Amino acid sequence: MSDSSVPISNPPKTAIITCAVLEQEFAQFAEGLDYIAHVELMEQGLHNEPERLYQQVQLAIDRIEADQPDVQAIVLGYGLCSRGTEGVTARRCKLVIARAHDCITLLLGSKERYAQYLAEHPGTYWYSPGWNIHHTPPGKERYERQYQQYVDNFGEDNAEYLMEMEQHWFKSYDRATFVDLGTSDIDTHLDYTRKCADWLGWSFDRQHGDTRLLRALLEGRWDDEDFVVLEPGHTIRMTDGPEVMVTVNGAEARRPANSDTPSRDVADNPSPNGGTSLQRVVDALDHRTPDAVPFDLGSTPTSGMHCSCVAALREHYGLEPQPVKVHEPYQMLGWIDDDLKKAIGVDTQSLSASGTIFGFTNEYWTPWRTPWGQEVLVSKHFKTTTDAGGDVFIYPAGDTTAPASGHMPVSGFFFDSIIRQPPIDDSKLDPADNLEEFAPVTDEFLSKLRADVQAASESDRAAVLGLPGMALGDIALVPAPFLRHPKGIRDISEWYMSTVTRQDYIHAVFEAQVRIAMDNLPRIHDAVGDTPVAVFLCGTDFGTQSSQFCSVETFVDLYKPYYQRMTDWIHQHTTWKVFKHSCGAVEPLMEQFIETGFDILNPVQCSATGMDPAHLKQTYGDRLVFWGGGVDTQQTLPFGTPQQVREQVLSRCETFAPGGGFVFNTIHNVQAKTPVANIVAMLDALAEFNGRR
Repeated sequence: MSDSSVPISNPPKTAIITCAVLEQEFAQFAEGLDYIAHVELMEQGLHNEPERLYQQVQLAIDRIEADQPDVQAIVLGYGLCSRGTEGVTARRCKLVIARAHDCITLLLGSKERYAQYLAEHPGTYWYSPGWNIHHTPPGKERYERQYQQYVDNFGEDNAEYLMEMEQHWFKSYDRATFVDLGTSDIDTHLDYTRKCADWLGWSFDRQHGDTRLLRALLEGRWDDEDFVVLEPGHTIRMTDGPEVMVTVNGAEARRPANSDTPSRDVADNPSPNGGTSLQRVVDALDHRTPDAVPFDLGSTPTSGMHCSCVAALREHYGLEPQPVKVHEPYQMLGWIDDDLKKAIGVDTQSLSASGTIFGFTNEYWTPWRTPWGQEVLVSKHFKTTTDAGGDVFIYPAGDTTAPASGHMPVSGFFFDSIIRQPPIDDSKLDPADNLEEFAPVTDEFLSKLRADVQAASESDRAAVLGLPGMALGDIALVPAPFLRHPKGIRDISEWYMSTVTRQDYIHAVFEAQVRIAMDNLPRIHDAVGDTPVAVFLCGTDFGTQSSQFCSVETFVDLYKPYYQRMTDWIHQHTTWKVFKHSCGAVEPLMEQFIETGFDILNPVQCSATGMDPAHLKQTYGDRLVFWGGGVDTQQTLPFGTPQQVREQVLSRCETFAPGGGFVFNTIHNVQAKTPVANIVAMLDALAEFNGRR
């Protein structure tokens, strides 16, 4: 269908889907129109979560087409609304939408008037009866409500700071403008808006709205200048021109590589092929071609993003300003909140109740200023001191009476473990000393895990579970930054040497660790069932940039038997796929990884010796899932151009995606100081790839 539409003189039986903000206006102007068969109100605020807006509107369209067989046209009481309506399509009915960026155009009567007003008054915050009823816009009432919530959750000491952060975004506004369309109780809403403006120190303005667009929308007068009428199977795409949007075939509705947000098919919503985030990941793990390449960000401690980059990404996508939660303080990884996941199309969800590497749980979030000046939230158990030179020291289990276990230089962006290794007396070495951190899982841990499972089931994303105490010599854990006074072998170099010179000791440690793990596995499975699609078993690195930390023979003798007991139990009793992290040049070990029972390899360090993507896919791609490898975080992503990032992402997807067996993720975590333009280029390139499939 072209973008031309003929005004309809006899409106067909029509249904309306509209944001609750326009409830009063639609109710007033639709009164007496007997061809309006159904009105469906959507919750206010979905424009802040465009992927969810798309999902909810699409589901409403599907319901109407199924339940209202007489309806021939569906009118959308939306504009583009953060591009949340981009991609919606009907199978049977016509869809009608105004050429508008958001509902303010509908209230003012034309997009030209809206643009002119904003050009003259760029700091305008809009008020209307619907906004006042459903949103609680900026003002004293909002401030007091939000402040009390912060006091209840974080205490008075932190509430003032958090309110300062919450109010930060108001500083870009200086005018409260009320749009009056003559609906009921106008004086009350005008008075409320004036009070908000006075309290905020803004100027106040009243603009009389124009009912032209709303009446035309409801009365079937859908001219091409103001509306798009979509035939079944067609949808809209945003343009930069005055027409605001154009019509495209639904199968071509993916966004181009330079768009601001990623393609729909990588988000947690039904795809044209019936895919959801969960199904998308399951298909990839089962080596079936999914409807789109699934995307992971933040489901594991090796597939996340530095907190500074999370903040930059939130700002880029225009999400509500808020301090980022540092959930993994060792690497200063930022929590990927639900609004960001939806904005960029993350398909995964983390299940992790085991706490942090420094031995404390994430709870009672508290403000903290990083050495680089970022305001973040950390657990109340996150205890640090700063020396005269600005270096930061963190303490195990939040106990400042114990020696510090982590160190962040004043110019650094993450913590390094402090080696607290007393001189080793081989005659007194006891394997039990290296088992202090391994114990039966607690009821409290299992209870938190059940809560995480419930949250994951509500998100419809693919859940990834981090299994505690099963890593076998993970070099990040050997120094035991979570213990106050660690014993045993805790020096990293000493540990690596011991895998050769003290193999009996290492065997004894691994044997005892696996016995504990085998007792824990059934209890964990009872708590989570088969909700997780994958379990992060171990992060033990076996590769350097150019070689391996051990020979194939040493892996087979020292590691494989113990890993295999755990993976055998998992494969015999669950549907979980086993996730193995190892950086470096591990290609010579991959056959053994597969025999050991590892289903997934992360981060797929393609720049390391022997890790050519085409070779890996051809040789192991039908037996290993590559979770990572999407873009290099050592060179291309932090130091390349956006175009170089795009080209590498497209190349990696072309190589790894065919036939499934690929979950897109960066090669390990996105590091601090990575340009946000490059991160966006990565996301856009993934969207571009998924869009042409």
